[in-house]
Formats: sequence, C-alpha cells, structure tokens
Amino acid sequence: MHLRPFDDVAECIAFLEKPDRAVWQKPDDVIAALGLKGSETLVDIGAGSGYFTFRFAKALQHGKVILGV
Repeated sequence: MHLRPFDDVAECIAFLEKPDRAVWQKPDDVIAALGLKGSETLVDIGAGSGYFTFRFAKALQHGKVILGV
C-alpha cells in the first residue's frame, strides 16, 4: 500500500482513524497539555480526517477551530 496520495478516500480515513492511534498519540493528553481555556481560536493545519479537530472543537466550546490547508 502506498500512502501518498491515497487513491481511495475511505482507505485514507481508515488509516487515519486506526483504533490504536489513541494509544500512541494520546489525543486527550495532547489537548490537556495545551491548557486551553475554551475561548481561544485554534488553526488546525493538516487536519486530515479531523481526528484532532473534533477534539479541539469540544475543548473550545466558546472558541473557534479553523481548518488550515
């Protein structure tokens, strides 16, 4: 399997959303380490499938998440 570019979007999403990703990437710890207050504006560059984007949005209930390309 080649990784760039993915010929199939579903294959790309499946790769980015692997169940073991949380084990090695610790997304909840990453969000907590940022010390967000909940009202910031955050730019998610290279958001991919939105793995972190959705977590950022949950943490920024009074803020904003911008997808950067």
